[in-house]
Amino acid sequence: MADKPAIGRSRTIKVEQYSGVEREGVRLFLPLVPDTLMAKHPLYFDVYEKLSTAEIKLLLPNGSEVPLAIQSFIRLRKREAAKRFYLPASQREDLSRYQEAILPDLLSDADVPVLAKCNVLQNVTTNLSQEMFDSPTPLNIQRQRRNVEQMVDFTLHDPAALKGLLSLTHHDYFTYTHSVNVGVYALTIAFEHLYNIGAVSKSTLQRIAAGFFLHDIGKSLVPREVINKNGPLDEAEWEEMRKHPAHGHALLLEEGNLTPEVATVVLQHHEKMIGGGYPEGLKGDAIHLYARICSVADAFDALTTRRSYKLAVAPFDALAIMKKDMYAQFDPDVFQTFVLLMRKRTR
Repeated sequence: MADKPAIGRSRTIKVEQYSGVEREGVRLFLPLVPDTLMAKHPLYFDVYEKLSTAEIKLLLPNGSEVPLAIQSFIRLRKREAAKRFYLPASQREDLSRYQEAILPDLLSDADVPVLAKCNVLQNVTTNLSQEMFDSPTPLNIQRQRRNVEQMVDFTLHDPAALKGLLSLTHHDYFTYTHSVNVGVYALTIAFEHLYNIGAVSKSTLQRIAAGFFLHDIGKSLVPREVINKNGPLDEAEWEEMRKHPAHGHALLLEEGNLTPEVATVVLQHHEKMIGGGYPEGLKGDAIHLYARICSVADAFDALTTRRSYKLAVAPFDALAIMKKDMYAQFDPDVFQTFVLLMRKRTR
């Protein structure tokens, strides 16, 4: 987090000239979701106001509280506000920490639009996922688990939340963005397939959802040259990759983050109903329903995200491929639930 200004430091606005918010193709400033500028939460970064394509001025220095006048402007003129506030690109990580800190208040604020809440929640979840893969410490894993609990609360209280989160899934494949996408898809299935029919409680749904977002945590222990390879894996590399469910199980067990629901999802999400999956080659009902849900979400995201060596497949084309070429590996009821949910998403 950047240093906060000392008490009594001048807050005089200084106007500086830029060629827009870019210089030689490098982003100097990033747009802010204005609803994140909440009162009673001192800023962790500097806020700039864009006056024109060539002029931007410091509006609120790091450590400031957001004045009520700016709060009112954001509430009354959201469309204009969405193009008005920026932060230095160098302070992106400070923004992430700030968003994580304000998230509970943001999600409970009735004046903030659902999509704005989803935008911040997705950003926080993605950043926590990246930190967790870079450093899978008990603290980082617990931060993500608490975040997922908030996400489940949010989706239970606002039916539009899941649709909003689905609309913000990533299109480029990285291990950490893949985990977020799969988590959102799988939570959507579990919400419909389990919670809505009373098969699980809210607290159980939260634990299942944690498993979805942690399902690939074992990849943090797979050699980086395998994870980051720009092309299909050879057999030796696949042998390393197939170890990640066991790696994840061992990691979470060692660090005290392994509930039965998380253990099930982490260990079994690559098993196939027809057999031939890994790590244990389970079949049919021997594979837990939670893992079967994650399996469908995992395959869908793998097809619909871009990689350096393949283009993304359109969502309905991906579902067609899954039905034609992969159907035997999925639980048919779970797959049908997902197809129906994706149809509703486009309405």
